[in-house]
Amino acid sequence: MSNIRLYQLLIFFVLVGYANRALSDKNYDCYSEVSISGVVQEKKNFLTESEYFSSYNIFEFNESYSKLREKEKKVDGKLAYNNYFECKKMDIKNLIFCSPVSSINKYIVYFSTKTFRFRKRSMTSFWLNGKEDEIDYIHLSQGSCDLI
Repeated sequence: MSNIRLYQLLIFFVLVGYANRALSDKNYDCYSEVSISGVVQEKKNFLTESEYFSSYNIFEFNESYSKLREKEKKVDGKLAYNNYFECKKMDIKNLIFCSPVSSINKYIVYFSTKTFRFRKRSMTSFWLNGKEDEIDYIHLSQGSCDLI
């Protein structure tokens, strides 16, 4: 009888530990639903579907959502590279703004902790023949995430 009781306690503690881990987990499996790139200029808009951003990513936030590590998830399931971001909560409830740590990765990420939706944005300005011929090239991606 004592062995059964010991086994029940062991199962209870394993389940409680798993539940606590699931509740405090900040890892998300994310999929881009729409990704476009193009030139945005006065009276000239050219936006087409794009593969500038990876379609599958894993977002790993720290406990306070102040840091984000993004991993690209390949079709074969392997993880490819890491991007690091510094994040801060915005005035709007449940919205987090993440900016890149390095100068190589120049896109920003918005993430909602309520809906698990995200948006990535990168914008580059080019000047041709002076300031009057400015061209803004933009990349946008948005999608949704699931807890893992």
